[in-house]
Amino acid sequence: MEHLLDCLGLCTSLSLFTPKDLCILCCSCKSFADVPVSWLDYKHSITISVSQPSAYHWLRKNVASIKRLTPQSATEQQLQSLLHGAQALAVLNLSGSTPSTLPSIPQQLERLGLHGCDQLTVLPAYPTSLKELSLYYCSAITEMPSLPHTSKQSGCSEIRRLTNLPVGLSSLHFKDCDQLQVLPEMPFSLAELTVRSCSSLEELPTLSHTAVTRLFVENCARLRLLPALSSKVVSLKVIQMPLLWQLPPLPHSVAELFVHENTALQQLPALPQHLTRLDCWG
Repeated sequence: MEHLLDCLGLCTSLSLFTPKDLCILCCSCKSFADVPVSWLDYKHSITISVSQPSAYHWLRKNVASIKRLTPQSATEQQLQSLLHGAQALAVLNLSGSTPSTLPSIPQQLERLGLHGCDQLTVLPAYPTSLKELSLYYCSAITEMPSLPHTSKQSGCSEIRRLTNLPVGLSSLHFKDCDQLQVLPEMPFSLAELTVRSCSSLEELPTLSHTAVTRLFVENCARLRLLPALSSKVVSLKVIQMPLLWQLPPLPHSVAELFVHENTALQQLPALPQHLTRLDCWG
């Protein structure tokens, strides 16, 4: 009787639980495995290991209402089943031990994050709704397929080749792409570009036609020069570039300039009148 009263008391307070709290409860207690969860907005996300049958069972029953999901230790069959029923899913993050291929991506997905998926060799076709793609430390993938024209942000590492970029892309980040030698033409819409630790990259494409306001270049050992900058650049960061011997002329729009440990650089160009922060050393 006492146990029944405890359960009834817990049931009356379920409405006070966050989706994350309720998920932990449902996956750890068989008595509540059938309790549904309503995910009303984007602030709720769930990171869950589906290696336990009870957790996978609960996730399958609730995946239709989940908008942000990080399934861990999922097999190819489990992923296929989950994504097939993910009618509201907008953000999907996969990391670690994933299959060598991914099932079809939900057509309404807006953000896809792949981190450390070293078994993944092939990427599926992206839905036209995709706005952001992060692809970091997926060493078996050597080429990033074309992104939909609706994409706004992309990040990648260990990529050897990059195809044409979408027209509407506004943010692009490269990190540890040691085999990447050439970047494609940057779209006019690009507002932010970060290139870090790309040791084979010898030059950057022209940026003068773009809307780039922030440029961050770090530890690219073969890069000797930077291209002409966009007239809208506000922040320029150039760090640990051993062969860089000259900076391009700085537009009047530049307000922040960070120049650190560029041993071949002998002098700075004329500084803009509206510069508010200068950080130069090494």
